[in-house]
Amino acid sequence: MAHDNKLADALSFFDVAVLTSFLYFQDAQVDVVVMEVGIGGRLDPTTVIPPPSIAVITSVALEHTAYLGDTHEKIAWDKSHIIKEKVPAVIGPRVPENIVRERAAKMQSPVFIAQPPPG
Repeated sequence: MAHDNKLADALSFFDVAVLTSFLYFQDAQVDVVVMEVGIGGRLDPTTVIPPPSIAVITSVALEHTAYLGDTHEKIAWDKSHIIKEKVPAVIGPRVPENIVRERAAKMQSPVFIAQPPPG
């Protein structure tokens, strides 16, 4: 069946899932939400959320390279855009630290590096 809905054509499955979750959280009147981004910082539909309490980048992998770039550094730059002004950021040990620190400095946000447990 043909349709002429440009919005439906522009939204991905993830976009619809995020929008649906926002409606659910509002209806349920939740106090806290832990929201995982999809593609990453700058292009992610979760960027419409008011500034979070904390931003976490657990890892950077060569995924979504058509949109985010073809190196770990380019992808880290894009993902670092989840860091909002004066919001602490936590990164995993395999995230290009210099890229994230550059964005965090612009946002006046502290950066903490999570370390895997010993052993």
